Amino acid sequence: MLDDHTDKIRCVLWWPLGKHDKLISIDDRNIFLWNIDPSNKSAKVISQGSADMLPNLRGGAWDPHNHNAVATITDSSLHFWDLRSMKRSNAIEHAHIRDVDYNPKKQNIIATAEDEFGIRLWDLRMLKHPLKDLPGHSHWTWAVRHNPEYDELILVSLSPSPSRPRSLARV
Repeated sequence: MLDDHTDKIRCVLWWPLGKHDKLISIDDRNIFLWNIDPSNKSAKVISQGSADMLPNLRGGAWDPHNHNAVATITDSSLHFWDLRSMKRSNAIEHAHIRDVDYNPKKQNIIATAEDEFGIRLWDLRMLKHPLKDLPGHSHWTWAVRHNPEYDELILVSLSPSPSRPRSLARV
């Protein structure tokens, strides 16, 4: 159905607001915005952005507060995209981020799961330094998700370790 990709699709993100007639698909080098027509069982590309200079796009998250903003993960950084122009608007460079999630209750706040630092909270208006570090993870943090109801509750998935189960983190 998403035939315009030439590389393997790494991530698909549903429209975060209202009716689910849009989605984003991310492959190694491209980000596509699609319009979904369920009655015809079809998808049409609305726009496409290319990340030619970025190594290996791997995933991302769609901002629930701004439907024109998406964050994508690469091997060494986090990039923010403006879907109106399909251009990168900002970045957190030299960070080994494995996952990202927007806080659904607080605008401009994201959480990142990182190799070296565990979990970090960021304010999108001040990306030079993290808002908060949540250390205490002895292994890589693979995934992070904000609770949709309680903004201080974050679900974390850690790499397997016999001495440490997966955990919930409280901000």
